[in-house]
Amino acid sequence: MSGDMTQFTSGSREADVIVVGAGPSGIPAAIAAARCGARVILLEEDSLPGGAPVDMYVSMICGGPRRGIYSEIINYLNENHTLDRQPIIPFNDGEDSCNHWYLPYAYADAAMHFINKEPNITLLTNAKVTGLITESGGSEGSEDGGRSRVAGVLVEAVPGAPPLEIRAKVTIDATGTGILGELAGCDVRYGADTKADFGEEWAPSEKDNVVMPCTLMYITQRLQPGPMPDFGEFKGGGFVEDKLNKWASSAYDQALQNDKGIYLHWGATVACEDTRDPMAVGKAYLKALETIKHNARVWYDHGFTVHIAPKIGVRECRRVIGEYVLTIYDMLDGAYHHDTVAISSYGLDTWGSTKVGDKELNKLVKPYGIPYRALIPKGAEGLLIAGKSISGSRFVCSSYRVQPIVAQIGEAAGAAAALAAKAGLGLRDVNVTKLQSILRIDESQMPGK
Repeated sequence: MSGDMTQFTSGSREADVIVVGAGPSGIPAAIAAARCGARVILLEEDSLPGGAPVDMYVSMICGGPRRGIYSEIINYLNENHTLDRQPIIPFNDGEDSCNHWYLPYAYADAAMHFINKEPNITLLTNAKVTGLITESGGSEGSEDGGRSRVAGVLVEAVPGAPPLEIRAKVTIDATGTGILGELAGCDVRYGADTKADFGEEWAPSEKDNVVMPCTLMYITQRLQPGPMPDFGEFKGGGFVEDKLNKWASSAYDQALQNDKGIYLHWGATVACEDTRDPMAVGKAYLKALETIKHNARVWYDHGFTVHIAPKIGVRECRRVIGEYVLTIYDMLDGAYHHDTVAISSYGLDTWGSTKVGDKELNKLVKPYGIPYRALIPKGAEGLLIAGKSISGSRFVCSSYRVQPIVAQIGEAAGAAAALAAKAGLGLRDVNVTKLQSILRIDESQMPGK
């Protein structure tokens, strides 16, 4: 990690690529851009990098495939941070028919390990982006198609002082909220799409702002000997123990027998009025905290301590409409686009927020490719969207939102940003074949091919 941190408290700075959000998508984005020779500034509003596994305790590997930089990260976790200190051999990128989860610190350590290996990355934490630096586009027939250009970001520095200006040829929104796309004036969607929006026959005829519920995760750890709790007292929230191929209610009886001593819990799942509103998210957290109060006490009375995530897990927020919109038909057709830059083999997982009937439809969906065009927001230049805020309907977003897939999307965004920045190209002019070569994407790697 290069750079003198004191120089970033005022004035302006420049880089080739800015990545906003040092989470499961932003970290691979920054690493990929740096490996392609770009100078990268990675901004994180929290004190630690890592995102959801660190501050929301979403720390079980879920979904796939597990490719690229993400596979490097989880293999590092397996080598250094298993709960019993015994690495799985062969680990096979976590595809060994078992659940694997790691303590939040493990993810923070892995993040710093890989960031520090890249001298082209400057990491700034406690760096909250408050606005964009934009430039007006030319005429509709000009080289930029009349699109406004994102030229950098404004970062809150010292309270009361002017914001820090950081300029770059490309900015990547890896916030997981799509907020930069909204600030750039892009077409941003939230909640349910209608049948008229993308032609999805399962979509409602009228729009609503209901999104997937939020979950407050926690970890229980035995400190004193004693019996396991009576799980009949628990009203909700599945949990896992490491290296067991079961979770939620199906793990209860086996966990009683094993008494491994440490568990990851989907503690309380609650609705949030608006995940775009930080205070509404805070309200959902307090509601979830009250919900788990009884359960936490039972664990405590049976000799366990309870570690509650400092943030509630948010599954769904804004989606920024791009040059291509992924829909449920991409999943049903197993579409593999000419500009595929990431792969998903994960099904619909809407957590009951729609009437689509996930389980029945998942018998029909196939692995599918995520096209580069879905990362490029319409109406803007110099901006790429990474992670779960890419261009897609809310149905297909429920599939690509998990960490192995958002990591691939981030890696693709980082590599594309570096190619554009280094060659002085617009993001729409990036050589997709070269990008796919860097990402090692080809049709033979599609699951089921």
